[in-house]
This record gives sequence, C-alpha cells and structure tokens, in this order.
Amino acid sequence: MRVAVLLVGALFVGGLGFAQFTPAPGAQMGAPGSAAIPGLPGDPNGTGRPRGTFSAQRQPFVSGRVLISGGGVPSERVVIQRVCGASVTQEGFTDANGRFSIQLGAVRAMPERGLDEQRPGGFGLGAVNPRDSLRDCELRAALPGYRSDSLPLDRHGMDSPDVGTIFLRRLADVPGLTVSATTALAPKEARKSYDKGLDELHRNLPDDALKDFQHAVDLDSKFAAAWFELGAVYERGGRFAEAREAYEKSIAADPNYLNPSEHVYLLDLKENKWEQAAEASDRVLRLNPYGFPSAFYVNAVANLQLHKLDAAEKSAREAARLTGPQAQPAANYLLGYILAQKGEYESSAECLRLFLKDAPAGQDRSAAEKLLAEVTRLAASRASGSATEQ
Repeated sequence: MRVAVLLVGALFVGGLGFAQFTPAPGAQMGAPGSAAIPGLPGDPNGTGRPRGTFSAQRQPFVSGRVLISGGGVPSERVVIQRVCGASVTQEGFTDANGRFSIQLGAVRAMPERGLDEQRPGGFGLGAVNPRDSLRDCELRAALPGYRSDSLPLDRHGMDSPDVGTIFLRRLADVPGLTVSATTALAPKEARKSYDKGLDELHRNLPDDALKDFQHAVDLDSKFAAAWFELGAVYERGGRFAEAREAYEKSIAADPNYLNPSEHVYLLDLKENKWEQAAEASDRVLRLNPYGFPSAFYVNAVANLQLHKLDAAEKSAREAARLTGPQAQPAANYLLGYILAQKGEYESSAECLRLFLKDAPAGQDRSAAEKLLAEVTRLAASRASGSATEQ
C-alpha cells in the first residue's frame, strides 16, 4: 500500500546553512520518486529567522576567549554559538587570538561558512524571548573535531560582559583534520597575506580578503587553508564555480584537510549532484566521523535521493544520535521518512513522534503530523490484515 506525501522545507546542515528541496509531483511513500527533505524546525521557508527575537532594547553584549584544552589558541576562527534548549544560533567568530566580542541576537554581517549566504539576514535572530532573559541559555564554541565546554548566560544588566574562557577538547585522533599542515610550511609573506585576509573577513571586507587570499596562493600554490578561505569568499559572493575550483585545489594540496571537502558536498547538495554528494560526504565520514556532523545528514539525503534506502537509513540514524551543538533537529524527521519509504511504518511513527516532541509550529511540523497520521493508519491496516489472515 502506498501513500502520497508532500513535504516542503529547508535542509539544515550543522549550523552551516540551507539548501532548498521540493518533491516531484506524485512522489509516493514506498515507491521510487523524488523525495522532499524535511526542514529546519521553526524555519519552514528558509528565512533564517527561527521563532522568537530579541527586543531591540535588550541585546546583551558579551566577550571572552576560546582556548584548546591544555593551552593554545585555535589555529582558525571558531564559531560562537548561543544554545537555548533545542535552538542553536550562530552569533559570531573568534579573532586570530581566540577572542570574541559579540552582541547577542544582532543580525551580523559575518563571514558565514557553507550555504548560509543564500538566505536573507545573515545569521538571523535567535530564539530567545526577552521576557525569559537568558536563564536557559549557554554560550559554546563550535570547531569540528572538538567538544566545547559551556558557559551559562544567566546574566543581569550590571554584570561584566566578560563571560570567561570556553575550552575546546579534542574528540579523537582521526586522519581527517580541520587544520592543514601546509599552513606552518607556507612562506612568511604568504602567511602574512593569509592572516590579513582573515582579519578583513572579521571586519566584513570580503573584497579585500579575496585579494589577500589570492595573493597568498599565488605565493604558495600548496597553501591549502588559503585556497579554502578563497573558496569561502567566492561562495559567499555566489560565485560557486570559482568556489568549487578553489576548494578542489585546497583538497589537492592537503587531502587530510577536510574543511573544503565539507563545502564541496554542500555545493553538490545545492546543485542536486546526489552521487557526488554521497561520495564526498562518505569520504569525510571515513576520515573524521566526529568533526563533521553535517556529513551524516547530507549522506542520508543524497542516498535517499539515489533510492539507496539502507545507506540512507544508516546515516540518518547516526545523525539522529547527535546531541548538543552538533544535533541535527530534523534528523528524526528524515529517518521517519526513510523508514516509511521502506514500509517500516511502526518504526517510522516512532521517529516522527520524537521529532514532533520538540518541533515548533510551522509547515514542517504540519507535514510531519500528516505523515505520522498516514503511517499510523498504514501500520494499523497491516496489523488488521495480518489478524484477518490468521
């Protein structure tokens, strides 16, 4: 028995951005067809503005520092996140010294990574009601391959803006890295241009940064991190072909440096290149399954579109296990959809209920509720048919 279902939404990948998908007309449960992918809870239209905003008069300012546990400053910019329950909002980045100064909830023109630039409003506003203050919120750092400590944000107007130090702890020894060995080998002038470009990105000067990253790779064609940042600037400006070329040169310069590989599979996803997205995300998962949680979700989506349901289920289950800042809010929705395609209606219903437990109102929740009602009906019909046969 088949059930037609229409799911419309946006794919949320590890805080990196959105990629829109819509189903082919007549896509059916349990039959091959173009599968629509579940969306970001609370943001069904891909606007980048989850439910709730800060009051214009109440935007707390915080500062602090991020360090690697045991000492040392991260060798690349680190994303600063505000976590309020299930809502995770990217607020800004550290500078070259690991320090940050940010105004929570402000729309920031920061150098986003991934496909985030395709939606209006940059980082957007966070899901915090000013009446609730920040009582249930924490500040964390996000760097692939590391686990972040948390700092509570239960603060008052007279508190010092300095929240202290967030420590990052290495998850595991893996061959795939988030830093490139070629950076230490780069000539002094190339590294100077690279550092200047990072500073210009922090000050939202992408055109100037583009020139400095280009100068860095002109001086050293094996400077993988500079190629990556060059690609990120191209991608931010919508120049996706040039971005892909820069990412591929970064990968060629240092195959174990996985940041550009992550962006490549996100571009593959955006362009509906399912085979390439599945292959690129699978490679990242083989080299570093801890540092790039978005790869599980992307791999599941790509394999679902390729009708490789067993592979899609495997990756979706891994995505659903993620917690904290790495959690994929729609993972249980995606897993429920995959299981329904496989005819495992009871298991599908269980996953959909888990998704709906915390999902906010919106188009994605409505679609999940309709799918849950349908798979519940199909499960009951199957059970009734089995009883009749006996």
